[in-house]
Amino acid sequence: NKEAQTKRKSIANARKDAITTIETEVEVILKKIIETEKITAVIKKTSVVLSEDSIDITQKVIDELNKKLSSVKVDITP
Repeated sequence: NKEAQTKRKSIANARKDAITTIETEVEVILKKIIETEKITAVIKKTSVVLSEDSIDITQKVIDELNKKLSSVKVDITP
């Protein structure tokens, strides 16, 4: 059905746009934290086998993201 296909495409595009908005803000937040805390590398948590909790900045990023971007509008247009 062409209508269903168009709706699926609209939803996928809206999802992509929302994720891009979040990723852009996360990048800004990360740059700020890296600068203020003099961090030399940021590694995805899933890539780390073992680490000290004191070097994990995940919660700081989440807290800042919630302050700056508490919600993301998902605009689904056909």
